[in-house]
Amino acid sequence: TQREVLRASNDVVSKVFDRSAREQGTALAASLAEALVNPMYFSDLDAIGALVRSTANQNAVSYVLVHDGEGRLIHDGSVEVAGYGRQMQDPLASGALAADALKVQESSMVLEVDVPIRIGDQRIGGLRVGMDMAPVYAQQAEAMAMLERGASSANQRQLRWVGLMMLVLVGLASLLALYVQ
Repeated sequence: TQREVLRASNDVVSKVFDRSAREQGTALAASLAEALVNPMYFSDLDAIGALVRSTANQNAVSYVLVHDGEGRLIHDGSVEVAGYGRQMQDPLASGALAADALKVQESSMVLEVDVPIRIGDQRIGGLRVGMDMAPVYAQQAEAMAMLERGASSANQRQLRWVGLMMLVLVGLASLLALYVQ
């Protein structure tokens, strides 16, 4: 029973941590995309860089990429922006370019939130925020380990009580046998 409960708990814990990472990523990307509209419109690379760096410095954020409407990199948070003007070629890039609204994509270790940046109906670029899932998976594993330790402790207590009750029952049965004899 405890194994079944732990399996069900693992599913629940996994969903909770996944939902939490998604909510954090979408909130972060949406607010950053909103803040980037004016700097993008005026091509203010310093302001874009400052906003991107402040977001990229957060714990679970793996990368932040700002691109133009054609998918060329505008800023990645670095000082030199080595890939400036280059077309994004990674596996999630095509999905980011096709995003008409906030979109969440996943790979094995990254949860990416893509947001188009618009002025009115005109798309002037986009934002990609990659969330590193390794810390999320580590927290999930830690939570499950705590649950397993608690279940093991409860199991040991239950076994001790069952053993004590068995001893009491054997004692009573022995006394009853002596009395009947």
